[in-house]
Amino acid sequence: MDFFTSIPTHIDYVGQAKAEKLYRAIITLFSIVGFVWGYIVQQFSQSVYILGAGFILAAILTVPPWPMYRRNPLNWQNPRSNEEKPAGKKGRNEHSYLVYAAHTMTTSAISSVMYFFTLK
Repeated sequence: MDFFTSIPTHIDYVGQAKAEKLYRAIITLFSIVGFVWGYIVQQFSQSVYILGAGFILAAILTVPPWPMYRRNPLNWQNPRSNEEKPAGKKGRNEHSYLVYAAHTMTTSAISSVMYFFTLK
């Protein structure tokens, strides 16, 4: 079981961009080649087979977290402890939420009344 937990399952943002570009290039190339080959031999199934091969190749190259996609890891900040937070200062979250809720209810009520009068 330790073998499965030791396998890396993440890629960084730069790696995601590389994987996306590679995926698009492979699918585009195989779709063009498949279209041209299918047109030459007059078989639509050949175009589908070539495009399917492109999907499989793109999936093999871009879905697993290969090491080429993990070269630029993010340096995360360490979490702050509870002692570092300022004491006695209330957050704006409670007040902001109440203002937002009141605004939303008022806006909904006004729009409902306006909709009711436009029905007649």
